[in-house]
Amino acid sequence: MHVLLSGSELPIPDIDVLPLLVDFGQVDLGQTGSHTVQVSNLGGADLDVLGVTLSGSAEFSVVAAGLPGVIGPGGQEAVHVSYTPVDEVPDSGTLTFDSDDPDEPSVVVELLGESTPQPDIDVDPWTVDLGDVTLGDTAAGTADVLNVGDADLTVYGCSYTGDPQIILVGCPTGAVIGAGGADLLELEFTPNAPQTFGGVVAIASTDPDEPVVTVDVVAVGAAPDIDLDPTQLDFGALEIGVSLALDAEIWNLGDGGR
Repeated sequence: MHVLLSGSELPIPDIDVLPLLVDFGQVDLGQTGSHTVQVSNLGGADLDVLGVTLSGSAEFSVVAAGLPGVIGPGGQEAVHVSYTPVDEVPDSGTLTFDSDDPDEPSVVVELLGESTPQPDIDVDPWTVDLGDVTLGDTAAGTADVLNVGDADLTVYGCSYTGDPQIILVGCPTGAVIGAGGADLLELEFTPNAPQTFGGVVAIASTDPDEPVVTVDVVAVGAAPDIDLDPTQLDFGALEIGVSLALDAEIWNLGDGGR
């Protein structure tokens, strides 16, 4: 006796995720880049996506409106991944899909991103002290305008507000300072009174988070102040032809010199 047997495989789900690497490249600080990950069911039975797990840098976010959930045979769901860098440190993460696919229960998508290189202004020193200067004299002072970032820094210009005895004589207006480079800020001070003077220089540039920085300027007008000790020399009574020498000290009790 011959018995004829026949049968067929039961349909099974088959998950497919594309792409498996999402590289956002360079994104400006504070801006958002977006990519879409497609989750498909290439099998002949319903695919139950049990979980969507995002891990790694907090700068990544995910919106999966239809997942977790069931994807029918031949169907697909779109998962939207966003990246918003907040610093200059490269970021990485993973997006994991868990399902009832019998041979691929977990599929991992790698996430990469970094911020676009940015300029970063610095000034050395942040307070320019022009010192004690005698009335009528002129003293000069400088500060370095530095770019401590990773991209070119363009200086738009400088403005000074404060006592008119302090003058801004040099500003790197229009200068393009490369990463690690520097340019010069120049000031002069000519006091007309024995007192303290001051002002502020504002520097505008392409630094994204500090578009305008300020530099303090301080100076002192110094005046000389003569004093004699003693204030009177008494030679007494001298015989004719006799010489006598007496000493007197001259002091400057002020802050200026001549």
